[in-house]
Amino acid sequence: MRAVRRLFFVTVFVATLATILACASAEERADAARERFREALGRGDRIEALAAIDDLRSSLPDAPETLIEVAQLQVQAGSAPDAGWLLEEAVRRFPERANVRVASGRVALLLGNPALARASVLPIGADAEEHPVALVVRAQAELEMGDLNAALATLAETEKLYPERPEARLLRIATLLKEHRRDEARAAIDEARAALAGDDEESQGIRRRLDLTLAQIEAAQGEPDAAIAMLETMLASQPEDLLVWRQLMQMLIQRERGEEALARVEQALEAEDAPVGLYALAADLYVALDRETEAEAALRRFVAHSDSAAAYLPWVTFHSVRDDADATVAVLEEAISRYPDEPTLRLLHTEALLAREQLEAARSELDRFRDLTFDDDPQIDYLIARVELAEGDAAAAAERLRALAPRLDRAATQYWLGRALEVLGDGAGARRRYGLAMQRDPQWVAPAAALLSLEQRRGDWRSVVARSQHLVTLAPDRIEGWLALVEALENLGEGEAAERAATACVERFPDRPEPLLLRARALRAQRRHDEALAALDAAEAGGAAPIPIEAQRILTLGMAGRVDDGVAHARQALARHPDAAPLHAALAALLFAAGAAEEGARATDRALDLDPAEPWPWRVRCEFRAASGRWAGAVEDCTSYLAARPDDAGAHFMLGVARQSLGESAPAALAYRRAAALDERDSRPLNNLAELLSAQGDLDGALAVAQEAYRLDAADPYVMDTLGALYLRKGLADRAVSILEEAHAAAPELPDAVLHLALAYRDTGRTDEARVLLVGLDANGGANEALRVAAREALHSLP
Repeated sequence: MRAVRRLFFVTVFVATLATILACASAEERADAARERFREALGRGDRIEALAAIDDLRSSLPDAPETLIEVAQLQVQAGSAPDAGWLLEEAVRRFPERANVRVASGRVALLLGNPALARASVLPIGADAEEHPVALVVRAQAELEMGDLNAALATLAETEKLYPERPEARLLRIATLLKEHRRDEARAAIDEARAALAGDDEESQGIRRRLDLTLAQIEAAQGEPDAAIAMLETMLASQPEDLLVWRQLMQMLIQRERGEEALARVEQALEAEDAPVGLYALAADLYVALDRETEAEAALRRFVAHSDSAAAYLPWVTFHSVRDDADATVAVLEEAISRYPDEPTLRLLHTEALLAREQLEAARSELDRFRDLTFDDDPQIDYLIARVELAEGDAAAAAERLRALAPRLDRAATQYWLGRALEVLGDGAGARRRYGLAMQRDPQWVAPAAALLSLEQRRGDWRSVVARSQHLVTLAPDRIEGWLALVEALENLGEGEAAERAATACVERFPDRPEPLLLRARALRAQRRHDEALAALDAAEAGGAAPIPIEAQRILTLGMAGRVDDGVAHARQALARHPDAAPLHAALAALLFAAGAAEEGARATDRALDLDPAEPWPWRVRCEFRAASGRWAGAVEDCTSYLAARPDDAGAHFMLGVARQSLGESAPAALAYRRAAALDERDSRPLNNLAELLSAQGDLDGALAVAQEAYRLDAADPYVMDTLGALYLRKGLADRAVSILEEAHAAAPELPDAVLHLALAYRDTGRTDEARVLLVGLDANGGANEALRVAAREALHSLP
């Protein structure tokens, strides 16, 4: 029995010792994983950082604290979606743990899900240690949900309950600034500073943040010099504060003191202990001053003074945003020579090689990347999809990226999925993915440019204007945004705005001929034909392609009334370029203008045969057929055009006119509604729709639409006449008189407005004035017979 007891004690001792050793070993592994993570993140190696996080989690118990720590590290490593899923599951498993709920709420805010964030922290009571933080998270969620009053109330409650905590005050200050309530924000800053009397590091840091905010308020309220002085004082006490440096440089740039800003940074860099990050700031300033050679030199110095692979990333970005694939690859190859085992550089190198269409080299680099990372790294699937797309297998790439998006929900994943879907003909899917890419990275040019290209092909000119303006702001040195803006404005008939944009484009790109060509088109749209022809001559001298120049010259001559000259010029140009579709299309437009319908139709067919992807000739012929009353042919051509440009509001309007003229009321109404939805600034489709509904007896519907048309363009006499006539039919004669008098004053020659005004005078007892108008209308040879008959009937009805 004693032997058995001795054996039992030995067994227990060994087991206890094994447990102690195992715990020590687990903690050591966890510490080693944390150190690996810090080192990997310091050198910009995201893949190694994620691998270290996995090792850390496997080393620690499956407890709430472990899940929170792992999620925090995932966020630092750029895997916030993974952290969100992890913490949502943790809340389900440990609903009573307030710290888990707070962590989940914070990550939900980071992922743009404020409803989830608020739901996560709402159950946390006042007895919990995390209650003040939970209130701040709740206020942040309410702000993002658009409930400003609720957010401010929550923040006020937090400040009242926890006056020693700065988070609520800082968030309230930021909220007041966002709402442009600067005086309140300034008062809140004073309160916050008074509450921070300590000299500890945290209090000092918060005071600096408050001072920085106060400087921003000074600048916003028209005191930039005072703001600059404040920032200079802050830098004098802490010259390594890069955040203050950036704010100061931004203010100086806004004051057009860019050279002074640059001089200050360069002077600071001469100091022995200058912050290395100032080299990157100097590069940004050089770019702002259009001194790109010196910007790149500053980036070189940044790399030379840094011992981290991450220092190469701004340099890589500098070239990639300029679509300079050769320079991007060169920088990456230099970086890889110094840091051959850095997975992030290998990933970027693979992408850059794909941009240069070096498929074999990209495959080899993908293999090297795979060797440096763990097997289930989602970046591997991302690169494989990129290679599949480059190989022409868009279906495989789309399937892989669609499955990958929940795990690697970043801008590049969404963008390349959009590219694959676009290749597969799924335009709606591509637009959605490009939009998601822009949300994930608002500063990335590629998805904005891709969306712009899609909208151009669809003919959505109003959206093209907005998208191109965004692209011009985002990347003013990329010409495609400027060109798209001018073209869209011209298509919308906004010639003056198109000319302004074209002139700005000419000034920014003086060595490019395309802006001159577009300026000529904008001038032609304003009927300034001589200036347009001179601009074409300048574009030709600048090296513009001859066929677009000749096509625009032909059209300009035609619009100037020199149709014979234009036709002759077209035939001469076609003798030199017989297979140039734009020349055949331009000739067709002039032939139609000359009344040569059959010859114009043949020229149209020839242009479409030579370039089936360009639908403009269909629209040209549609306009001619509509103008000459050939409504069935107009419908046919307009339908063909809209198959290629389904979002062209003007074409939908023309289709509505043609359908209405054929007596097809329902399809006409659909076309007008589609036109109005696509271009919310155009009153014409709404005006015609109102007339159509009125003719069908739907006076209430017609009146609502006519009022909307009048809101859009109260100066259009046709719009005024339609609305006045509807007021008259509704028995509102006094209101009809007022608006019809405006229509008659704006366009005395408009016979419909004359008739309607006469009827309104009759119904309000102004008989003599009605008689004068009706007699004049009956004698007016410009009025059609139906109007003259209506005038005679109205005369007979007068007392």
